[in-house]
Amino acid sequence: MVPDLSRPFLEANCQSSSELSVSFASDLWPLTSGHAYSTLTSLQRKRYLFVCINRRAEDNPKGCCAAKGSEEVYRALKGEVAARGLAKLEARVCTSSCLDQCDTGVTVLVEPDHFFYGRVTVADVPEIVDVLVTARPVKRLVVTADQHNGGSWDERHRR
Repeated sequence: MVPDLSRPFLEANCQSSSELSVSFASDLWPLTSGHAYSTLTSLQRKRYLFVCINRRAEDNPKGCCAAKGSEEVYRALKGEVAARGLAKLEARVCTSSCLDQCDTGVTVLVEPDHFFYGRVTVADVPEIVDVLVTARPVKRLVVTADQHNGGSWDERHRR
């Protein structure tokens, strides 16, 4: 059902605001109900890799991933995932702006596992792609709590 957008939603669908019901979401968001929703969820990959390609001025003390080779890492990851036939169901490689991990070199965020790889180089790409299906991270590249953004989580969020 497509909502009638020619009148305000409450006026078009309810006698009073107390009649606002659960159908509100399905009326306004038809992609979240029924067959369309199951089709969308089946198109999602199991993992998403976000490669920081942020670029800052050369004199910025934080530096940037782009100057450390992140664009090459992104292209290599994307190519390797595609070459192994993993791009349609297993993994999608995306670019990202700053992931706030400047101290850890080229950074890749892996979701939904929610961890960072740090100091990633093009040479690391085959190993990263090897473990995508097994869901076991490359431990030597995982950013630990003490490396995370230059300090531990507790220190940064104590304010």
